[in-house]
Amino acid sequence: MKNISKREKIILAVVGVVLLYGLFDIFILQGGTHNPPTAGPVNVEQQLRETDELVVSATSALNESELATVDVYIIERAERAWPRDPFFVGMPTERIETAEGDKALRVTFTYSGFIEMGAAQMAIINGVDYQVGEDLEIPGYVLRSISPQQVVIEHKELRQRVTVPFREDY
Repeated sequence: MKNISKREKIILAVVGVVLLYGLFDIFILQGGTHNPPTAGPVNVEQQLRETDELVVSATSALNESELATVDVYIIERAERAWPRDPFFVGMPTERIETAEGDKALRVTFTYSGFIEMGAAQMAIINGVDYQVGEDLEIPGYVLRSISPQQVVIEHKELRQRVTVPFREDY
C-alpha cells in the first residue's frame, strides 16, 4: 500500500468498524446460538372464525357509512356513456351512409411522428409506430414509404395509395 489517499483511509476505517461491529453482534450479543422462534400448532377453525368476524365487521362499517355528495357525483359520471375514448390517440375510422344506402368505410390517417435511428425509419400513424412494409392496425392497409414530410399508405387489395402529410399540431 504505497500511496493511499486520505479518502481511501477513511473508507477502509469505516469498513473495518462495520466489520468489527458485525462480528461483535453475531458472536457476543446473540451468543452465537440464535434460534428463530418456531410457530406452535395452528388452530385453523379459530383463524377462520376471526377472519369471518373481520369480514362481517368491515362489511357492516361500510354499510353504515354514507357516501359524500362528491362520491355520488363521481359514481354517476363514471356510469354514463363516454362520448369518446379518452385513451385513444389516433383518428377513428368511420362508417358513412352513401346515397344507395350502402355502408362504405372512410379511413382517416394522421401522421404525427417521424423517428430515424441510423438506417431505420419509423412513422407514427394514428398513435402507433410503424416501419416500411408493416401492416397498419386498420385491416387491408400497409405502409409503403416514410419521409419526414409525408408517408405513403397503400390498400393491399385495391392498390390505392394515400399520401398523408406530417402534422405537428396533433
